[in-house]
This record gives sequence, structure tokens and C-alpha cells, in this order.
Amino acid sequence: MHTYTKQTGRKGITAQMASESRLRTQKWLQHGCNMFDAKNPISNPMSFWFEQDILLYALLHDIKLCPVYGDIVADDGSKFDVVGYEDKGIFELDRPCLKTTGCSRTGCCMCGFGLHLEKRPNRLELIEELSNPKIQDYILRGGAFDENGLWKPSNKGLGYWFVMQYINMHGNTKMYIPNYDKYEKEYGNEKTQKYLTINK
Repeated sequence: MHTYTKQTGRKGITAQMASESRLRTQKWLQHGCNMFDAKNPISNPMSFWFEQDILLYALLHDIKLCPVYGDIVADDGSKFDVVGYEDKGIFELDRPCLKTTGCSRTGCCMCGFGLHLEKRPNRLELIEELSNPKIQDYILRGGAFDENGLWKPSNKGLGYWFVMQYINMHGNTKMYIPNYDKYEKEYGNEKTQKYLTINK
């Protein structure tokens, strides 16, 4: 977005919400929804909304969400009937909590941050189920050591099969790696085996 702003002179508008992080809350308290005086001016018109407000608004106005989110339902999994809520403000508290049947958040599907804390199905498994299995395959396959001995993505893929297994073995985590044996067999070599068997 910063590059786009420099190239066009246009300022960004995003759907960031203050509730998403402490930093976003601080920025909203400091600047409000429109950060005119910030180093990188930006407008965040949804800053004061919460996820519950967005889900109710989408139901009330029949706004279709991206399919990976699934359907909007009550937190017990039952269908939520909007009848009776049409004239209420979006911040009314006397209603069930809402959730989505698919992903609750998307973000970058290639980000591994916090993956070791996820229960199954983890985000990589959900990509195959809710999105495109080719994306999951690209994330897991490939990877290679460069001339300096650093593991990097290759022209075949990002190589998470190795990264995740290395973290599992040396970080005492239990991340589930879809189709791990397939990727190890296809892309593993003497050097990867050396790293994956140290202190095994």
C-alpha cells in the first residue's frame, strides 16, 4: 500500500478494526478513523466495529461473504433468524453471538505464525478443504538450500514440509504436515536428512 501511495498519491482505505490488536486500538484512540496527520495517512472507517457487528450487518443486508468463511450462524451452530433485528442498532447486546462455519480469519494463507498452536484441522488443512488444494501443495512442496546453506523457497514451491518438520523435531512442537511423507520422498535429500535426524 505504501508503494501504491507513492506511485499514485492516493491514500489507503482499509477494514482494520481497533479490536484486532493493542497497537490498532492505540492508533485509533490517537487518530480516530482517519489518520490525516500520520506519516502514512490512511482511513480505517471500520475501526470502531467488532466482528459481531460485521456478521450481524452482513446478515441484515444480505451481504455475501467470501466462500472460505462459510455461513453465518449462531454460536451454537444453529441458523440465526434476523427477524426482529432489522430496526435495532448494530450494537444491541440482546442477541446470540455469531460465528462463521468456515474460517473466522483469513489473512495470508502462507503465513506460518502461530501454526504450532493450532488444533486440527490447521490452516494448511483448511486450505485444501475450503479453498484450492494447489495452494496447499505450493506451500508445502519444494524448497532447497542455497550456496550459503540457508533453506529457501525454490522454483518448485515454498518448502514448508522441511521447515515445519525441522521445527517439530527441534522445537518440540506437533504441527500436522499434510502429506508429509510424499514431500519428504520427493524433495528430501542427504542434506535435509542430516538436519532432520540431529537429536532425533
